Amino acid sequence: MLKLLIVDDEPMIREGIRRVAGLHCPAYGTVYEAADGDEALTTAMNQMPDVIITDIQMPRLGGIEFIRQLRAENPEIVVLIISGYDDFEYAQNALKLGVKDYLLKPVDSADLAERLNAIARELGRRRVFLQDMEEMQQKVREGMALFRERFLRQLIGGSVPEERIAEQARAVECRVDGAYYGVAIVELAGRREADSRFSETLAAAIAEQLAKRPAPGVEEVHALFSSDYELVLILGSNRSSREGSFKDFHRYLTDLGIALQKQAGMEAAISAGNVHPGPPGIHRSHQEAQEAKLYHFTAHSQPIIHYEEIAGARRIPGDQTADAMFRRLVMHVKLQEQEAALAALSEIVDYFASSPGTNPYWVKLKLMELAGALLHLLEEWGINAAVFFAGQENNPYVTIHNAKGLAELSDWMSGFLQSCQEEIAKVRMNKSAGYIEKAKAYLETAIADSQLSIADVASRLFLNPNYLRQLFRQQTGESFVEYVTRLRMERALELLKDPTLKIQDVAEKVGFEEQRYFSSCFKKFYQFTPTEYRESIR
Repeated sequence: MLKLLIVDDEPMIREGIRRVAGLHCPAYGTVYEAADGDEALTTAMNQMPDVIITDIQMPRLGGIEFIRQLRAENPEIVVLIISGYDDFEYAQNALKLGVKDYLLKPVDSADLAERLNAIARELGRRRVFLQDMEEMQQKVREGMALFRERFLRQLIGGSVPEERIAEQARAVECRVDGAYYGVAIVELAGRREADSRFSETLAAAIAEQLAKRPAPGVEEVHALFSSDYELVLILGSNRSSREGSFKDFHRYLTDLGIALQKQAGMEAAISAGNVHPGPPGIHRSHQEAQEAKLYHFTAHSQPIIHYEEIAGARRIPGDQTADAMFRRLVMHVKLQEQEAALAALSEIVDYFASSPGTNPYWVKLKLMELAGALLHLLEEWGINAAVFFAGQENNPYVTIHNAKGLAELSDWMSGFLQSCQEEIAKVRMNKSAGYIEKAKAYLETAIADSQLSIADVASRLFLNPNYLRQLFRQQTGESFVEYVTRLRMERALELLKDPTLKIQDVAEKVGFEEQRYFSSCFKKFYQFTPTEYRESIR
C-alpha cells in the first residue's frame, strides 16, 4: 500500500483531500497530514511517503522551499502542488524541482481521485517499465534481425558454415572468391508516389542495373533487395590490401549514389560495413552496415556512413538534458502555451539532430517517453486517448518505432502535440464554463446581500478573484459588476410587479440598503424610476 502526505495550512482542505483519498483511492493505505512546510519535512523524513500533496503559500516554511529541501534528501517522492495561485513563476519553480503536477484550486474531487489513482498505477508500473527499458536497450546492443533467404541472404545472415561457403556458392553458380569483402545497404527514397514512373518494379530494375555496373577494383557486386526500397550490396575485391579495397568500394558507392540521383531521380542513404578478408567476413560486414544504417536517423544529410566513422562515437547520453526539455514542454502544454510548447519540441529535435553519434534507439525511446507523457496528460484531463490508437498507422509508439528519419518524425510529433493541445483546450474551456455556471447559481441566492463581492464568490469556488473576474468577462461578455447590476435590476423589475411590496422592501431584496440609491440605479438602468414603472403597469 502507498503512503500519502497532505500538506496545507487549512484543516478543511486537508480533511477534504483525505476524504477523497479514503473513498476513491484504495491504493493509499496510510495518510499523514502537516499544517506547514516544517512539519511536512519532518513527517516526510520519518515516514517516507510515496506521494505528497502540498500547498504553496503556508506559514513558516512555504511549499516551494519545502519541496527544495525534500528533493535534497529524497528526490524519488512524487509531489503534486495544489494552489490557488495561477502564476507562471510558481509553475516554473515547481518544474525546476521536478513536481509531478500543478493543480489549481478548486480541485474537483473526481479529478483529484483520478490523478492520485493514475500516480498509483504509474508507481506500480515503474518496475515493469524499467524492465521493459532494459529489454529494449538490449535490442539496441544486439542490433537488428538478420536476413535469411537463399544463399546470399544466408551468407550475410551468417547461417552458412565457413567450410561450406565455396561449395554452396558453386551449387548456385555464384562467384564468391574475392580476397576482401564489404557489405553496403542502400536505402532508396525520392519520387515514389509523386512520380508514376517510380514503381516498385522499375525502381528495382534501375537500382540493380546501376549497382551492377563494372567499376575499377570492384570485381564482384551481388545485389539483392531486403525490402521494396532497400538494396543490399556485397562487394568483392582481389586487391592485395584492405586499405586499397576500401578505397575502391568507397568510390563505387559514391558514384552509385550520384548515378541514382541523376539517372533515376532517387536519393540514396548508403550505410557501409568494414572491409574484411575473404567470404567469411561478409556476415560481419553486413552486421556493421546494419548498425551504421541506424545513424541515418539523425545524420540524414550525410549520403554515406561507414561503420568505422560511428564505431568510436556510438553513445547513449545522460537523460538529464532531454528529460528537462520534456518537462518544460509538458508544463507549457499544461499552461496552454501552445507556441511555447511547439518551440520546446523544436528545441528537443534540434538537440537530437545536433548529436549524430547518439544511438538512434535511445532517441526513439526518449520520444516514446515524451508521447507517453502527453497521453498521460490527456488521461489526467479525463480525455480518452484511444483515438490515438485507432489502427497501427495512428499508434504513437508504432509510428515512432517505424520512423526512418528525425525530420519525418519531427513533423509527426508536431501534429501529435497540436492534437493533444487542442483536446485539452476543449476540456479546459468546458471546465471554465462550469465555474461560471456555479457562480451564477450562487449569485441568484445571494443577490440580497448588499456586501456581495467577487471575492465572496471566488472563495466559494476556491478561485483567485482576478482569475474569476477574467473568466466572467470571457464567458459572459460582461464584467462581474455589470452582470450583478443587471441581475439586480431584472429581479427588481419582477418584484415591483407585486403591489404589496414597498419600494424600500424591493430595494433590500436586491441588495440595496437605501431606497434613494436604488431608485437612482434603477433609473440609470431602465431610464425610468421604480415609481414610474409601477404606474405604467397599473
